Amino acid sequence: MTSLNILLVGDESSAMRTLQQIEKTDHNVTGVVTTAPDETTVPAALWNYAQKKNYPRWDSRLVKEASFASIARDRAIDLLLNVHSLYLIHDDVLAAPKIGSFNLHPGPLPEFAGLNTVSWAILTGATDYGVTLHEMVGRIDAGRIAYESRFVITPHETALSLYSKCQRGGIPLVMQLIAQVATDPSDIPFQSQDLSRRRYFSGKSPLDGLIEWNQPAGKIDALVRACDYLPFSSPWGHPLALVDDRELTITKTSLTGITCDIAPGESRLVENKLQVATADEWLQVDRVLHKGKSVPV
Repeated sequence: MTSLNILLVGDESSAMRTLQQIEKTDHNVTGVVTTAPDETTVPAALWNYAQKKNYPRWDSRLVKEASFASIARDRAIDLLLNVHSLYLIHDDVLAAPKIGSFNLHPGPLPEFAGLNTVSWAILTGATDYGVTLHEMVGRIDAGRIAYESRFVITPHETALSLYSKCQRGGIPLVMQLIAQVATDPSDIPFQSQDLSRRRYFSGKSPLDGLIEWNQPAGKIDALVRACDYLPFSSPWGHPLALVDDRELTITKTSLTGITCDIAPGESRLVENKLQVATADEWLQVDRVLHKGKSVPV
């Protein structure tokens, strides 16, 4: 088995856990590319960890530059692993590793390419999801699939719980790739994507101000769950709503199954629980935020 030189590009806890798993092997992490601390932000956890471990470090923005390819070549990189970094990597950088560059995508391909796909999956009512490790090419999330894992989206799934499933399922795929590359890279079980089935989702939030109560309760509840990364911040923010002329940030709702026949947006208290009329049933509002803090409904 060959010892590999690996360049890790990434952010968030998935990249941290990937690095810690690689450290348990005989392979060599020749550098970490991640968000660098600056004067206006809290120092990134992965950067601090890499610094503590004395790994060479570069700011994530450098991967957009062709000149970074020479750094990868100078360090004889065998494998570039991109784990949840949001920067587009220059084609020259992708081509620099001897064996290849691979991306861990928190979604099934080609059905959910792009950004914030866990949220889009919940919002669009998907019941099946997954995580994909694929070869990186010039087009985003379009390279050959090396390994993938699929799982079910439950009725009460939130963006955080679905992202966590991707994390638990994704890191073993990365380690499987590393083991295969070290043994025989020609035997990676590549599958070409059927790009006629490709759906690409932008990172832009679908929120447009306030919740529209004249939508079905299921759609509103899905929107709330698609934004729910609590206790962490949501890239989409949280839905806002007017209830009795008060603007609320709504972070948790639940379906009642109780049909309503009054105007959407009207509210009532049932056993001290707030319910709001929608296009088809009463929707219960379980948790709201005020000035960033959870307050009793």
